[in-house]
Amino acid sequence: MNTFGTTYAAIRSSGILIVLVVAFWINKKILLPQFILIENKKIGLYIICLIALLACAGTIDYFVDMFAFTQIENSVYEKLLEELEEWLKNPDFSFNEFHESFLDGIFLVSPAIFVLIFINLLYELQERDKKKDKQKRELAEQKMQTELKFLKSQINPHFLFNALSSLYTMSYMKMEGTTENIAKLSDMLRYLLYECNEEEVSLQKELDYLNSFIGFQLMKINHPENVKFTANIQTPDTKIEPMLLEPLVENAFKYSGIDKYDDAYINIEFTQTNKQLTFNIQNSLSKANTASNTNGGIGIENIQKRLELRYKNRYELSVDQSTNVYSLQLKITL
Repeated sequence: MNTFGTTYAAIRSSGILIVLVVAFWINKKILLPQFILIENKKIGLYIICLIALLACAGTIDYFVDMFAFTQIENSVYEKLLEELEEWLKNPDFSFNEFHESFLDGIFLVSPAIFVLIFINLLYELQERDKKKDKQKRELAEQKMQTELKFLKSQINPHFLFNALSSLYTMSYMKMEGTTENIAKLSDMLRYLLYECNEEEVSLQKELDYLNSFIGFQLMKINHPENVKFTANIQTPDTKIEPMLLEPLVENAFKYSGIDKYDDAYINIEFTQTNKQLTFNIQNSLSKANTASNTNGGIGIENIQKRLELRYKNRYELSVDQSTNVYSLQLKITL
């Protein structure tokens, strides 16, 4: 092969390789994540972007081709500049050489680009499906572990003992509301053992459970008026993962000192508008609990894991802890 052929082939092949690599990278890092690997695919925009990418590739290949020739014959480069200047001055100027070379560039690189993009598309879709399957398995495993934890500790023998003890006292003293509270406890256990097996429950059911849970907690404290629970839900049938909020309420009763100190308090707000749920808790902190719970995180690790699995990129959890006050806000887009 003569010097012209060797130089031209080396430059042209290098240029084509660079074009293919850049096209592959743009498709993988920009086009697929923006238009295909999303819930609402934008296939039309993706195709338009591919056509634009192909046009750019053809243009680059054309100039690479011209550059390869100029390494051998500068007159070709000068001729190209003359024709380009003439075309800019007169758009009607017949620029056949550019047009033919441009189409040649497109036809040369387009098959390779399409093959690369097709392979890349299949690979990315397969990887996305693998990630979804893995996430489903993790969610199922986490749900099972959470259910076991709730059955063993959240509704634990200590809570049942207190609830049954309070009901026994009410029954022995023939106090009003005994029958209603027995029915409430029965509903709570039914909710835990049966309805919590579902992936989601209605906000109303979760709210009813929280009301019953708080009601039993109030039976063992001296100043129930220091506990305030307000709820405002716009659409009660909106779904939420069951038992997501109860651990946060239990933590408030556990660490506030509400059962020991007259000045202890708990404020809970439960608000839902459209798809936005806001859950606020503010409670006092006893001195003993302040010393043993720094960094503002009172038993929320499990909640954070569940939120990350179930509501990834759809929630905000903020915690603020001072010397004697603990505040938590959870926002979820349901």
